[in-house]
Amino acid sequence: MNKKQLESLYDICSYTRASGSAGEQRMIRKHIEPVIDYSDGYGNYYKRIGSAPTIWASHTDSVHNKPDPVEQVVYIDENETRLFKGDDKMCLGADCGTGVWIMLQMIKAQVPGLYIFHRAEEIGGLGSGWIVDTPEASTGTDHAHWLMDYKHCISFDRFGNNSIITHQGSRRTASDKFAVALGGLLDMGHEPDDGGTFTDSANYADLIPECTNLSVGYMHQHTNREYQDLTYLLQLTERLIEVGADITKLPAHRDPTQMEYMDWGWGNVSGITSTTFATDYRYGDNDLLDAIQTYPESVAEMLRSGEAFCMDDTELARLIEERWLDDNRKYG
Repeated sequence: MNKKQLESLYDICSYTRASGSAGEQRMIRKHIEPVIDYSDGYGNYYKRIGSAPTIWASHTDSVHNKPDPVEQVVYIDENETRLFKGDDKMCLGADCGTGVWIMLQMIKAQVPGLYIFHRAEEIGGLGSGWIVDTPEASTGTDHAHWLMDYKHCISFDRFGNNSIITHQGSRRTASDKFAVALGGLLDMGHEPDDGGTFTDSANYADLIPECTNLSVGYMHQHTNREYQDLTYLLQLTERLIEVGADITKLPAHRDPTQMEYMDWGWGNVSGITSTTFATDYRYGDNDLLDAIQTYPESVAEMLRSGEAFCMDDTELARLIEERWLDDNRKYG
């Protein structure tokens, strides 16, 4: 792939995309509507290529605020390796503009699978939740059981450059075997990571065996320090196009009817059992300050309840964000 193809990513990130905002709608009309097959009653968009049992997932909204200007200026560093914002309070929106861009490139390359551009992920995964909970008109069932025809759901909605998520929150959503096999096909140094937070694929975990989230190279998401690693992104997208058809053939190992959770016992206060976070680019340095500034209500509630007692900065920053996500899934 070449850097010329990144121009559409720059344009996607030039729109502020709060859920339901004018910026989100403009981005969808320009980049997504021309390539999709249909949309559903909630506004999720779908594109089917072939009959592979894999869902490729991203979301169209960002954590911008609706009062924000519809458009924003984005910048590329002098070496053309990073996309970033200025010093204002708004985020870049690579979460999940990058995921949208990757899926558009895969669609152009005709990589098989079902592509779903979800709505309202940032306010509680409402679009993917709607898909799961809405009865099928033809059968009257309580859930969208057509999802059970799929073996994998792979979200492009993870920071960093080395994670293949096996757990979202404390729940296992993908098997280690699948994560290792996916990493082997990509051949870029990805490893299983049990420290994931919520994204749309988690809503499918009761119906689809392997529900994961893949690092796409953005860092410091949800803050004005967010940036996108363009070198990694081009390499990853090229590999996904090259081996995407092989990924869809990977066997599924996790039983979605069985609930499996991490051990949150006293022997492991954080509940994180892997060592993947040794290379976690989001948490550390000044990111605890970022988390406090971004989610002040969640921080206040945690301090009142004593929930944040005896944690280091890294774990506390992660917990603040997870608490905010839990609150928005509950009340969003």
